[in-house]
Amino acid sequence: MTDPDTLLTQALERARVAPDDEALRALDREFLQKGGVVANLLASIPTLPPDQRKATGQKANQIKQALEAALAARKAELEEAALASERSGAGFDATLPGAKQERGGLHPITQVTRELEDLFTSMGWMVLDGPEVELDWYNFEALNIPRDHPARDMQDTFFCDVSTKTRTSATSPARSSCARTPRPSRCVRWSA
Repeated sequence: MTDPDTLLTQALERARVAPDDEALRALDREFLQKGGVVANLLASIPTLPPDQRKATGQKANQIKQALEAALAARKAELEEAALASERSGAGFDATLPGAKQERGGLHPITQVTRELEDLFTSMGWMVLDGPEVELDWYNFEALNIPRDHPARDMQDTFFCDVSTKTRTSATSPARSSCARTPRPSRCVRWSA
């Protein structure tokens, strides 16, 4: 077995000159983790003569504490150096174009709607989009909704002028709009 003082000296020197975090992690695995040098030293204590056990255990704990402190100090030094390097602006070229902005994607409902529209059009159906602003006739009268019906209340309908208003429902006015022009009989309309 290697002398604990020699182990400590070697480990501290390697921690002091570790070039990066990966070297620090390798040193931690080699000395401190399960199956490492310190763990093996602690595991060998029961096989030692009784008069050497206490000293060996204390030495193993000293190595562990000293190495943990050295690894933490070196990690802090490396992080400080990396931060200083970033702040110095070394390697920064102001003439290069900026990083490309990530573009957004379609909303999942929009994606599913387009997939369903593609499905129906592949089966011979036609996707029908009616106007967003509709005449009173197509919105109410053609659907046999009387003038005193609650759907015609001011709070339920946005009136553009006396005879036009925003479409209050989707399918029926669109169907009425479809009836005005010759179209195939198989139409699909997505209600918003």
